[in-house]
Amino acid sequence: MSDKPWIKIYNEVDSDCILGNKAGLTTLRDAIDYTLDNRIYSVEENFQADFKSIILVDKNWQQPKP
Repeated sequence: MSDKPWIKIYNEVDSDCILGNKAGLTTLRDAIDYTLDNRIYSVEENFQADFKSIILVDKNWQQPKP
């Protein structure tokens, strides 16, 4: 496998987990820390993933829209 950081959230085999190599999971951890301080992180510029960004929001995702 490649040492290039990668993360996959949407996958057919393990649909209830996040997959990634060590470099990818470490980068994701650092990206989450960055997002907690800066509210947004662009994934595309920093590692390979099947999502584009990490965004900090203050609302409850389970509440229905008004």
